[in-house]
Amino acid sequence: MTSRKAKEDEGKIGVLVWERDEAARDLIETYCTEHEWRVHVVENHADLEDRAAARPELVFVEFPNLFFTREDDLIEFAGRHRTTAVVAMVDGAHCNRVAHLLDKGIADCLIKPVDETTLDASAGRARANLEKQVLEDRVKRSWWRRALDLVGIDVPLNGMDKTRVRPRLYVILAVALAVVLGGGFGFLEYSTSPTFCNSCHIMNPFVTAWEESTHSEVGCVDCHYPPGEYWKTKFQAISQVTDWVTGRYSTKPYAEVDDENCLACHTTRLLKGQVVFKRGIKFDHVPHLEKLSRGKKLKCTTCHSQIVQGEHVAVNERVCFICHFMGEVKGIEPKSQEFCTKCHLPPEEDIELAGITYNHKDFVKSGVECQRCHLEVVEGDGAVAQHMCYTCHGEPERLARIGEDEFLHKTHVTEHKVECDQCHGEIVHKVKTHTAPLEYDCRICHTSSHDGIKKMYMGTGGRGVEDQPNPMYLAQVDCIGCHVETSPPLDEVVSFGEKTLGAVERGCTNCHGSDYEGLLEMWLDDVQADVEKTSVLIEAAGEALAAADKSKKTGKAASLFEEANYNFHYVKTFHGAHNPDYSASLLVKAREDATRVLDLLGAPLPGDAD
Repeated sequence: MTSRKAKEDEGKIGVLVWERDEAARDLIETYCTEHEWRVHVVENHADLEDRAAARPELVFVEFPNLFFTREDDLIEFAGRHRTTAVVAMVDGAHCNRVAHLLDKGIADCLIKPVDETTLDASAGRARANLEKQVLEDRVKRSWWRRALDLVGIDVPLNGMDKTRVRPRLYVILAVALAVVLGGGFGFLEYSTSPTFCNSCHIMNPFVTAWEESTHSEVGCVDCHYPPGEYWKTKFQAISQVTDWVTGRYSTKPYAEVDDENCLACHTTRLLKGQVVFKRGIKFDHVPHLEKLSRGKKLKCTTCHSQIVQGEHVAVNERVCFICHFMGEVKGIEPKSQEFCTKCHLPPEEDIELAGITYNHKDFVKSGVECQRCHLEVVEGDGAVAQHMCYTCHGEPERLARIGEDEFLHKTHVTEHKVECDQCHGEIVHKVKTHTAPLEYDCRICHTSSHDGIKKMYMGTGGRGVEDQPNPMYLAQVDCIGCHVETSPPLDEVVSFGEKTLGAVERGCTNCHGSDYEGLLEMWLDDVQADVEKTSVLIEAAGEALAAADKSKKTGKAASLFEEANYNFHYVKTFHGAHNPDYSASLLVKAREDATRVLDLLGAPLPGDAD
């Protein structure tokens, strides 16, 4: 609580006196009392600094004294207290030391001995000099003082008075608040309009597609704001505006639409049952939204893309193909009619092609698989390349979950809106009508009979024997290194551009010279002889196993015979000459296993077995 004495002194001019001359000090005290100024006599420098912090208007200080011994000491003190007029009290002997200080911050010099007249004149000059100094400071800082004065805030010049606020300030604040609130609500309304969205150039194609779509009468927020979360979503959207203003926005806009927003308008969509989409494609929303599709929970926007080739919220057929065909259709392997008719209705009208008229109903009744006629209707496998994950994610903890199919689909499809083809490779589904020559690979009808030969050459594929690559394979010799003979000879038949290359001895001598003559024939003879020798044991073991009582360890014997028979036919079928050493090892293993079979069954070795 403020004391009574402090209240009485409030607003009075403050004066400090540091003077050892008692007569001069008493005169100043009397003068201040008569003028109703607050006066304090200090005894030392510490007391002077403490009371000067209260910003008195006048300070009478003896110079020189025990502390202020140099002119610079006095100048430094005056500089630290620019709102106080410092009067230096000097005797005649030191008068010449302070006369030049009047231009360096000292308000006045008072020559002792002092009388009331000289004191009054000095106090007047000091206060005038102080006012001049304050005015100079005001000019230096006039821009902010004028600004404050304009809005109704008066700042005192010398710091001794209080800062005052005029009613004008409250009027300005009230008007500003009204403008902010009115403008804020107006901007909130404007920010929900497509015009606002279209102000960002990356949104132009989205807004254009919306204007041309069946949803052109539906406002942006009706779809993009979750029901009941207007203010929450609007607050979150402020960050998008901030990113746009600061230039930190992404050029790939991203938005999600909840199923609740869609079904708020399309209330009967789930009740309609099957509908026809495009030409003869039937679709039912119920199993797609209320049941799991391939074990995944879908959303409306899983199929209805937010922008597809210039259309807004249109069905993205690429999603249909990825979901229905990934892992289901390989090559031209026929699928049952039920697989295709889950989506397709057979055309009812007659179709004429190349002069022949037919109707699909006839083939449907006969149970003919669709792919018997419609070849290559599916292209692509929809596989997910791991590098696609890096386009969005870089965190090690996220990348460590690559391969967790259930988690990834739950996060990307069920919980968020990520287009399927952002991760999956494209699958194309369409019926082709060929007008160009067929260019089918033999593997469409013929399984690859060369795979076993390649494995034999690579020294792998057998059982119970370590891999043993052909040295030529390790040297990267390809098939045409040995298969150099054209068959049939081109000079004996008319050539149509096709040819088959056979393995002949010239393939050896072309690289290794005449020293390798006869090597190919030796390999063929050795492998053939080894096969015939093994064949005797395989045949005997098979006959013994067929005749054996099942109680006589036939389980172990059958397993051994299966291994022996596999290795034997592996060498025989895939031409062991492609890897003679590996073939020899496989046949040795086959004979050992066959011999053990005979031993387990108590059957004798054949007479012509070595």
